[in-house]
Amino acid sequence: MRLVNQRFGEIGEPVIEQIHKLSTEQLEELTDVLFTLSATTDLEQWLHLRLNSVDS
Repeated sequence: MRLVNQRFGEIGEPVIEQIHKLSTEQLEELTDVLFTLSATTDLEQWLHLRLNSVDS
């Protein structure tokens, strides 16, 4: 969460909740791609894709 806040500033609670749902492997992947994401909308899309692939 520190890295996400460093990259984007304060983020909304829905995004925080999505991040908390990530597996350890997904969190590691997020740290790898975090600074390639340009905006919070990119982060939200990345989270949506990862969380929906788990639900499928």
